[in-house]
Amino acid sequence: GVAAWQMSYLFETLMKSSSDEAFSQYGLLAEGIKVPNDRKWAAFKIRREAAFSDKTPVTPEDVIFSFDIITTEGHPFWKNYFSQVDKVLKVGEREVKFLFKGEINRELPLIIGYQLPIFSKKYWSDKEFSKTTLNPPLGTGPYIVSDVNPGRSLTLKKNKNYWGNNINVNSGKFNLDEIHTDFYRDET
Repeated sequence: GVAAWQMSYLFETLMKSSSDEAFSQYGLLAEGIKVPNDRKWAAFKIRREAAFSDKTPVTPEDVIFSFDIITTEGHPFWKNYFSQVDKVLKVGEREVKFLFKGEINRELPLIIGYQLPIFSKKYWSDKEFSKTTLNPPLGTGPYIVSDVNPGRSLTLKKNKNYWGNNINVNSGKFNLDEIHTDFYRDET
């Protein structure tokens, strides 16, 4: 199926893109990134305070799980999109490293940082990732699902446990208490 556009408010990425700075990213779930001159790998250090809406911390295992599950059970696009990633390794208590293969792709660390949504390995351990469900998933974002009317509407409410309210990249954002979207279908 096609996910509702608001799902981006539930799942965050390691880095956050800047709307007014081309090819610039800042730490979101990650507080830092290391990239060597040859661009053969990128390592991300996860913020201590980064957490899912149930208050469990984001770990390197969650990042590895997210990459593995999205490239094996997610939309086929992801397998191709991340095909230059050779391995993803835990290299520290809060650090994960992506090893790259093939031709140097200078943009790949940015793509990994900004476009890989991070999922909870624990949450998905007893669920089928590739199956459609109406159960609200566990995310790290500023909003959580409060109401679903299948095929009609989706309502999100502020995540009272949101870990990232006070980090610099979120300054002045997420001031809406609720986001409601009605879906309209052309029935002709």
